[in-house]
Amino acid sequence: MSPPILHRLAVGVEVTTTTVAAPSYQMTKRNRNSSASGTSPSEQSKPPTKQDKKRHNKHEGAAETIYQVLVVVKQPQHPEAHTRQIDKWDFSKLKNNIEDVVTEEFFNEIDCSSEQDYSVSDFKLAILSLACLIALFACLYGYFVPHPESGVVVGPCSILYFFLMGAFVVHGAYFDHRDVVAAVQKNGSKLFIRIYWERYNPNVHVVALRQAKNAPKPALLQEKFACVGDFVYEDGEISRDAVRNFLKVWNMHSQ
Repeated sequence: MSPPILHRLAVGVEVTTTTVAAPSYQMTKRNRNSSASGTSPSEQSKPPTKQDKKRHNKHEGAAETIYQVLVVVKQPQHPEAHTRQIDKWDFSKLKNNIEDVVTEEFFNEIDCSSEQDYSVSDFKLAILSLACLIALFACLYGYFVPHPESGVVVGPCSILYFFLMGAFVVHGAYFDHRDVVAAVQKNGSKLFIRIYWERYNPNVHVVALRQAKNAPKPALLQEKFACVGDFVYEDGEISRDAVRNFLKVWNMHSQ
């Protein structure tokens, strides 16, 4: 049995308890006095005294304490927030969700002082935005200006659009490593975590690289192989505790 399954059996214990609400003070007092004196409930409807109110508040406090204890017992000691449960046979969804969990756990639990680096995403977004603006300008210009006269503007815009899209494709194929984690640490260095996972292969190759502040390219920090079954339960839920423990054994903090 894999560690996540053992972990689930350890912390996922639930206690099913049926709580019967105690009757209100007035009902309890009326029934008690009616059975003791033989009078009707209407004759016993008197306002409660201070002692009766104290006793009633004491019972309510005890019931609230029992409820809180039951809630603590029912919930796991370390509940996994933002639970992700997916189809474990869908490779694309499984890979994307595991990468998202790795990113969330790194910045929330492993190295909270680091900041996420969006430079690569910003560069791709800038290329696509510029290409869309050029295409929109060409469409509007061709709409308001007839065809023969608009060719001198629409033609260059079309060429520039396809040039930008080609640059985007080349960047994604050769320069974008699709880092799962791209973090800027306190000392100015950058940390990258990359996951290499081939389809239909249960083994995952995880690589961590660090790039110094003025270094031209990152250097290998650590690498490790793992099995995808160590991070996924049998029902398709991703174990955040397993991912967190996998990242904690690495020395990835800023030095």
